Amino acid sequence: MSNPVASIINPHNKSETLLFTVSGQKAQPAMAVHPLDKKMAVTPYVDNGVLMGNVAVPGGLAVVSLRGLITVYGFTNASASGDQPAAKDTEAGAPKTNVLSQLIPFPNPLSKSDELQTPFVGLAAASNGEETAWVYFMKQGAKGKSPTLREAELVTGEEPELKSLGATLNPTSRLATLYLGGDKEERLVVFQTEEEDLKPLQFIKVTKKAKTDAKTITGTAIAANGTPLALSYHDREDKQRVIYLYFVTEPGELYRTHLIGNEWSTPESIGNDAVLLGSHLTVTTDSKHNHVFFIEQANPKKGYMNHRDPLVLS
Repeated sequence: MSNPVASIINPHNKSETLLFTVSGQKAQPAMAVHPLDKKMAVTPYVDNGVLMGNVAVPGGLAVVSLRGLITVYGFTNASASGDQPAAKDTEAGAPKTNVLSQLIPFPNPLSKSDELQTPFVGLAAASNGEETAWVYFMKQGAKGKSPTLREAELVTGEEPELKSLGATLNPTSRLATLYLGGDKEERLVVFQTEEEDLKPLQFIKVTKKAKTDAKTITGTAIAANGTPLALSYHDREDKQRVIYLYFVTEPGELYRTHLIGNEWSTPESIGNDAVLLGSHLTVTTDSKHNHVFFIEQANPKKGYMNHRDPLVLS
């Protein structure tokens, strides 16, 4: 079971989260509007007879804003015709290879290159808010080796610029990323690695011309295999930037850790609602709180719900 999700603050109404999922059995992207004030009603997605789509599930979603235009990325099923022939997985009956694609504002593969086809579902994206986005995904390494982390730099009107970031990942890894800005347009990328029986989380930082080596995040060997990941940040009144990372342990317990400077905190459990197996995580931030969206074990039929982190941002 997989429930792809991505979220972004509405660029035209900062009091709302735009939550993107995949519509039931229709394989189409769907959007609901969640006010950050939980006393206000959610505007859900309603299927009024949408045609069958091509969004791949299991899969992932990622969303960015480019000059105020909401852009959603995901995977589409490889077509049985044209330049992307389907290769069926006989055991699962699902397409073995999916195509990294733009889903919103209009569906289109990011490139005809087979370098943007992958059987792995880890996906994340960040943008500078102008005309450049960076999409992170996974590709198979050498035969018998773990998959590696890749970056596609997308500039409006240009062919994607692809690069390998060198890091090797757990095949079930999810991805999360943040755009940190500055002259070097720095990005932070978090993923799950594989070290014998442990599967800790690691991070790298990427700039225009360089990247750091992967470093393990303290205390995250407790993460579940294939844990969903979500990142946010807050600039404090003392000018320090705090980066928050959310992940899940095997029982479905939600954990938070944070990065200040070069030091990650000891992860701590937050909230009382267990995360459903197969739920992803996504987070948006207002002036006082992070809002973490996931599907609860106790209420799976309610879908993605807003769980406000009790930590008060200052």
